[in-house]
Amino acid sequence: MTSSSGMNIRSALTGTATFMVAVCVLVATADPALARDINLGGTRIAPDHPTAHLAPNIVELPTIEVSIRKDDGGWRHIKIDAWLAPKDLATAHTMDGMKTSIVKKAREDLPGNRGFDVLKSAHEGNQAAKEVLHDAAAQSLGHPWEGEVLIRNLLVY
Repeated sequence: MTSSSGMNIRSALTGTATFMVAVCVLVATADPALARDINLGGTRIAPDHPTAHLAPNIVELPTIEVSIRKDDGGWRHIKIDAWLAPKDLATAHTMDGMKTSIVKKAREDLPGNRGFDVLKSAHEGNQAAKEVLHDAAAQSLGHPWEGEVLIRNLLVY
């Protein structure tokens, strides 16, 4: 009895395997128009923050990120999102072309000119960051400029 039931199971498995192969062949030869594209990610659909409709005299700087090595081997981080708002459009257009230069100078000046503890304080940190960005823009322009620095985010940790 075991040999006949073993034959039935083996023939059932063979039949099932044949059926599965037939299904795979049918699926593989199906119309390509029925196939769907699958997006597995790897691209950002939306930016980190939505782009705001800014006034023509406002220049949005790229995010400024600075990492400072501590004596004990750890790291301190500063991250700033800021806008520059000069009083005239000509200066704004000039600054728009100098964004990377302004950010580079600000990265160099942030750790040295301002202490980390000053940047960490609530009101004084915001003012210190504004002064550094204002000075970096003046250095990039080659002359002083009139206007404001607007800090959108200031993270110090």
